[in-house]
Amino acid sequence: MAQHYISNHFLQHYSMLNQQQSIDTTRLVNQVGLPIHVLRQEYCVIPLQQFVQLLTVTREHSRGRAIALVLAKQQDISIFGALIPKLAQCHTVAMLLNVLQTYIQSIIPGLQIQQQQHVDNIMIQFTHSDRTIMGNIAFCEYAISFAYHLLQQVIAAPVAIRSIFFPFNAPQQTQVQRYQDLFHCPIAFAQPSLSLCFHPDILNYPTKNIAAALQHKISAERGAGEPLHEQVADLISVGLASGNISIEWVAQALALTPRTLQRRLTNEKYGYSEILAEVRQGHAKQFLGSTDYDLVSIAFMLGYKHLATFSRECKLWFGQTPTQLRKTLMQQKTPIHHKNTGI
Repeated sequence: MAQHYISNHFLQHYSMLNQQQSIDTTRLVNQVGLPIHVLRQEYCVIPLQQFVQLLTVTREHSRGRAIALVLAKQQDISIFGALIPKLAQCHTVAMLLNVLQTYIQSIIPGLQIQQQQHVDNIMIQFTHSDRTIMGNIAFCEYAISFAYHLLQQVIAAPVAIRSIFFPFNAPQQTQVQRYQDLFHCPIAFAQPSLSLCFHPDILNYPTKNIAAALQHKISAERGAGEPLHEQVADLISVGLASGNISIEWVAQALALTPRTLQRRLTNEKYGYSEILAEVRQGHAKQFLGSTDYDLVSIAFMLGYKHLATFSRECKLWFGQTPTQLRKTLMQQKTPIHHKNTGI
């Protein structure tokens, strides 16, 4: 089965939550084989299995039972920044779900969202191509909490869940009480799938201006003193795999016109194409040296439609084909850091 990777942005508040509970973050991260720097880097990818393992060992800690739930609660919509052009077209929950069903795998590879509509309810089901992940209690907690709080952020009207279905057996009563306090609905266990149940009317609920909210959030997260070219590099990093790397999209995310963005980059002695190439180089090194993705997948994640184009660019950048560069990087086994790209 292919290895899946996700952004380290999903661990954005992990250290802080552990600190609040007096939990040794370094020990837990090392326990699952992740380097501690993944919590400090602006952007990198981590194996989804190790992310799930980290949630698991944290949950097993006597003071970490609720951290997966709270971590997901604090995950804001900026993780969907790469989907701004698609989300800008969403005006109802039905439209939002259609976009998420189509593009969720660009955010969490392997994850699928399905709808089952009945006369008196609608079920939103979550499945993953790796069955061991969907059988993991900590991941199920995280997924449901993330979905619930995402809907709370983007739906204009108050959201009421009719019930939640977990595929695992009932945990201790204290944990069941945590679920009920957080979600305010009946909880069922040992069910066929991980699901949220709503009244069918939710599909017609209007959504907030998601694209505008994302743009505001992204702008707010950029430090006031951060050079524009670094902001652009950060946005390109987020948008590569989804194909949203045009100057028009980046300008939109920064609430600028493409012409204004170009002019300001020129003032910093940078060009958009130059920044794009630097980001791609940094990501190419990371994917080739730190993951087992096949070359076609890496080309796609770098925003290339064809492997041949990526191979040609790689030879120009590094003087090696992707296969040769992967071999070189694996032999070196040294961490790769690029300040401007966040790699």
